Amino acid sequence: MYHADDGERFERACGHIFVDIYDYFAQKGSLIRDQDDTVYVLGIADQLLSLLEAIREGHKQEWIQEQLDKYISPNVALNSLFRSIVEKHKLKYELRVFECPNCTRLFIESNPGSSDFCCYRSEDKDSFPILRSNRLS
Repeated sequence: MYHADDGERFERACGHIFVDIYDYFAQKGSLIRDQDDTVYVLGIADQLLSLLEAIREGHKQEWIQEQLDKYISPNVALNSLFRSIVEKHKLKYELRVFECPNCTRLFIESNPGSSDFCCYRSEDKDSFPILRSNRLS
């Protein structure tokens, strides 16, 4: 088991140091356990419907303060609120996954936000890099 200091930095077995300081990194991904997938998706859908209902009834700011963050501006764009809802659920269910560019091992977080990682090594060297988006190829 590997532990990331401050949730952002850890050294791999091969000696490569990974620093997680930004998104859209080619060796970074996420995983949602199959048992959590429906709860994750329905949780987002239910909260989006709840927000739309609050807007329809004129209670948008009260809803934001209760459900998201009391410091969010009442004039925030709807797409930003949608992203905030998705991010809130990601924190509860998504496991971070990192792929070492040196040894091709995968490091999968044991529980969401735990910063503890289990290490797996592929038997198939041709699959590297597995976390790189097809959009970027």
